[in-house]
Amino acid sequence: MPGNRNGPGWEPRAASENCNGDSSLADGLDRAIENAATDWWMRGAMVAIGQLAREHRGFDVDDLLDLVGQPNDPHHVGAALAAARRQKLVEAVGARVGRGGRLVRVWWGLAS
Repeated sequence: MPGNRNGPGWEPRAASENCNGDSSLADGLDRAIENAATDWWMRGAMVAIGQLAREHRGFDVDDLLDLVGQPNDPHHVGAALAAARRQKLVEAVGARVGRGGRLVRVWWGLAS
């Protein structure tokens, strides 16, 4: 049956693996974070994410961009939130409709 995810021969994969069983997605995320790490915007974004995380409320990318503005490279926004998740500053807890009607993740701070 198409789409059956629990039938014979099905084995769960780590979230970092793609359908071919390799971890190229995780490698790509590592590269994105590394590429953004030296950018001035990324440093400001990490400070802003820490501030938003300590407010004990859900926030989204629009809240982050309100604090630090748009980066030179739009990929840096995702890299900043991915880096914050890896540092266990935030976790994704849901989604909502953001500005312009797009779907955005809602993040919750894990910092005390």
